[in-house]
Amino acid sequence: MTFDDFRTRYDRYAGNYRLPAGSFPEGIAKKYAHTAEVVEYASQIASGESFPEEDAFLALLSALFHDIYRFEEVRKFGTYDDKAAGIDHGHEGARLLWSERFLEGLEPGEMLAVTEAVELHNKRVVPWNAVSSLAERSVRTVRDADKISILDIVYGFLSGRDHLEDKNLIALGRPEAGITPEILESAIAGRPISYSDMRSKEDFAVTLFSWTADLNFAQSAKILLKNGIYHKLALLLPKSEKVEELICNNEERLKCLSLKSKI
Repeated sequence: MTFDDFRTRYDRYAGNYRLPAGSFPEGIAKKYAHTAEVVEYASQIASGESFPEEDAFLALLSALFHDIYRFEEVRKFGTYDDKAAGIDHGHEGARLLWSERFLEGLEPGEMLAVTEAVELHNKRVVPWNAVSSLAERSVRTVRDADKISILDIVYGFLSGRDHLEDKNLIALGRPEAGITPEILESAIAGRPISYSDMRSKEDFAVTLFSWTADLNFAQSAKILLKNGIYHKLALLLPKSEKVEELICNNEERLKCLSLKSKI
């Protein structure tokens, strides 16, 4: 089976969430568009890193299905917030791949690799020593591609460029709360930050700068340097010595990674 065969299977499933008039509800439309972006970024990463054909194919499938449970999450709970919904959309997505037989047509090992990538794509910390060798590039690729897409999406909401009619879909914190010092220090150091610790929109923006420490590929860094999203995000932050350190550290991490991939 080709990638297009699986895309047709994905689109057929997504069609179950269309309104009678044929369009998607807002929350599902956003996730459908996001998935298309993640697939495109995954393709750029696989091409830029010269993945073997099978690795590229599995990485694209992982990108296609990474948010497969989001449709049901939005319909059932009305939010993208896993904590509010009481679920883990990566875990539920992996379960859905099996129950709906989305991966039928793949070899058993390939099925498991894509399932691993979907399961792990949203985890704050990945237990890399437990990730199978066949799945590793897919896990790393979908995590990078997902971040690249989300960065622009979140920038759109933080900057006021984009709007959601349904405010329950995403919670970015209170605008008046400022930056939490502990979060700023963690972001400067590139340490993982829990969403539950964030109290403001500024915390959310600062946290995005920590993501560059968790990127995996030179091509991912090249994409981010080219699109300049971090320069745009920096303009949303208050000026201080610590914020300047955050911005400089982030730029340095991206430039260093752009010269050499981790794997």
